[in-house]
Parts: sequence; structure tokens; C-alpha cells
Amino acid sequence: MRNRFSKAVCVLALVFLAACAPAVPSSSVPVPASSAPQPEETDPQPAAQTAGPLRFYDLKDGSANEDGYYQILTNPAGTSVLTCTDFASGQRRILCGRSGCVHTDETCPAFVCTSAGQPRLVAQQNRVVLVHPRLPALGRTPPTPARVEVRATDGTGSRTVVTFEPDEAPGLYCAADHDNLYTLIDTLSDGGSVRDRRLARVHLDDGTVETLARLSHPRDNVMIQGVFENRVVMKRIFEGGLSRQVPTEEWDAKINSQIHSLFFIDDQGQEHTLVHWRQYQAAGFVYGDACYLFYENGDLHKADFSTGRDTVLASFGSQWGKNFVDCPAKIGDMLVIEMRPRDSLPGQTTVSRFAVDTVQGGATPLPQQILWEGWRQPVPILYADDRWVLAVWGTRPAAAGEFGQWNGQCPVWGVLDAEDFLAGNRFA
Repeated sequence: MRNRFSKAVCVLALVFLAACAPAVPSSSVPVPASSAPQPEETDPQPAAQTAGPLRFYDLKDGSANEDGYYQILTNPAGTSVLTCTDFASGQRRILCGRSGCVHTDETCPAFVCTSAGQPRLVAQQNRVVLVHPRLPALGRTPPTPARVEVRATDGTGSRTVVTFEPDEAPGLYCAADHDNLYTLIDTLSDGGSVRDRRLARVHLDDGTVETLARLSHPRDNVMIQGVFENRVVMKRIFEGGLSRQVPTEEWDAKINSQIHSLFFIDDQGQEHTLVHWRQYQAAGFVYGDACYLFYENGDLHKADFSTGRDTVLASFGSQWGKNFVDCPAKIGDMLVIEMRPRDSLPGQTTVSRFAVDTVQGGATPLPQQILWEGWRQPVPILYADDRWVLAVWGTRPAAAGEFGQWNGQCPVWGVLDAEDFLAGNRFA
């Protein structure tokens, strides 16, 4: 078995992905295309050519390029620093080259400002991008604008390339190519509601912000979900507005009536729907050129964006409700899916994990588990691609002042070759 040794400390609280499974209720067939709400025409904006292939970045706590996994770690005193785990060696390091530095304040080259909240992290091959969120106005203190910071991959050369307007808030999900960052930017009213939402490209060399398209339903819940044919794929949830306080039965009815629609916007500003489903039917997960839909009857479907085909990859049975499913990673052609029984509670039952072949179909159990608060759970995956799997394999007592600890414990993480992980092997 080929291991890449690393018993470094992980930044994350060891919160299991299964406990964060999407809260989407149930059942069988996709919505006919004619029944989906039709978006209004958008104000077209010409889109320039992208610099190389686009890549999607999700909400996990770190980000990777070909060489390593970048993460922001925080110590008990609240100081945050930028770190990198090298895939080849498995060693994690704080990205500070200053001799004798103890990494406890903003004089450390690896220091990351988190006063407005945790920045979004995007690791590219030639740089690391940090998207600092907007801090709303507090009393008479005006809002702190969101900004985009870039650093070299060794952590040096920090500079802010763009500061947004005080009423602008970039989204949490994003995509990027070699030279640009793609994000949804909300323009907020004085009361904080969204009055405009646009897809924008931020040129990371000079900080120019280019509007690619304005969304036709700015108040709907829209988020970037992935990349298909070098275009940003977004998900819109129709019939939103769940912030109102309503009786439980009305709340459930409103949720169940929602339609999830995956779409992209072409160079003329027109929206093109790729696939859609009703909230009560399925839980959806986007990886690459497909959406994987887990239905209430326990069937896992692949909706291929390129061919339009809908294929059943595996049938797990109705004992697995779709509210209790998560897909934390895709390793090459294998989709990792986690499930807990329908009548179980998060964190209080054993979670089952399978690798599903997205080309040939079929599911294989993945046995690697960790004991957490008396329950055996799948080892949490921090990052995976077709070469590496970075996962948490245990815990140990934290040293005083150590970065990445949680309740006095530091997770022990390790890098394993993808083929070894899929074969059911453990990190040694």
C-alpha cells in the first residue's frame, strides 16, 4: 500500500459530513421540462474568452491545487494563519518563511485577517486567492467592504486586487480559471435585501470586475454549483422566501413545492436549463458534467449534461431516505456517497459509505471508519481527486496554543493514494 505520511494537525472541528446532509425531502421522477418556471430574458453582456479551463470551488474549509491542500488554521487565541499540506510528502506547514516567528499576530507573513469572517479560499497553481466577506454596518460603524486578496503559493506577496463597493456582497461559492475568479455579486438595499444579482468575472492581475450577466430572478436563492463546458453552472431554487415565520405544515408545503433548476448563462446572457427536480423528489449533487440525484426510493441517478441521459447507477432501497444522504467527494470516476437510516439522528448512528461507479454503475462499500463520541463513522474526507485522498484518521490531544484544535483535540490527518482509499485501505 502506498502511503504519503502525514500526522499533522487538522484545522477542522471534526464535524461529520453525514450530519450535514442536505435537508431535502422525497420521491420518484424528474419534473417535465414544460412544468419548470421559465426565466425572464436577461440583459445580455458579452463574455470574453476564459483563460484555460474553469474549476469549481465549494464550501469546504480548504482548497487544493495539483501540489497541495491549503487551509486557514486558527489557534485558541483567535489568530489565523495560512497553511499547506504537500500531497507528495504529506507534510503540513504554516506558510511563513520568517525565522523565529511564533505566528501569533499580524506581523507573521502567514497571518490571515478574519475580522469580517472566514475568507473563502481558492488555491490556483500560481497563487492563492482569499475572498474576504463583507461585514455589515454595526450601529454607526459603516460596513466593511468585501475584498479579494492574492498571495503566492508559498504565502508571500500579499496584496488586495479589488475592494468591492460597500453595498456589494460576493457569494460564497465560486469558480476560477488561471487568471480570473467567477462569483455571484449581490447588490444590497439599505435594509440588507438583494436588489440586484450578477455573475461577474474578477481579473486577478489588475482587479477589474466584469459583469457577465444579470440574473433574471435576483431574489431567488441562486448559487454556483459547478462548471460544465467551461461555463459556470448555477442552481436556482424557485418559490423561495422561506424567511417568513409560518406554521409547520405551511413551511413543509412551501419547501416541497420548490423546484431546483441547474442552468448556465451563454455569451448572449440567455439562461439554459440543464436539469431540474422538485424538492420533494430528490437530493442533488453536482460533479463535473453531471448531476447525481438520490431519490426517495433509494435509487441514485446520473443526469448527464452532455448527452441529456438519465441513468440509474445504483439502487440502495427505500430504507435510505434522501434527507439522510451526502456526497462528500468524487474520486476519479467513483462517487463517494454516505447514508444513514431514515429514522436515525445525526451523529447518533453509524453512517454507511459507498463508492459508486459513475461509468459502469454499481456500488462498493468503503469500510474506513473513525470512532467519534462513541459512534463509528466514515473517516471525514477533506479533499479528494483522481490522485489523492486527504482525510481525518483519528484524534490526539492538542498542545498548548496549537493551531487547528477543537475542544482540546487535534484531528490526525493523512494523505492516501486514491486507488488505495478506494480499495478500502487505511492510512498507516
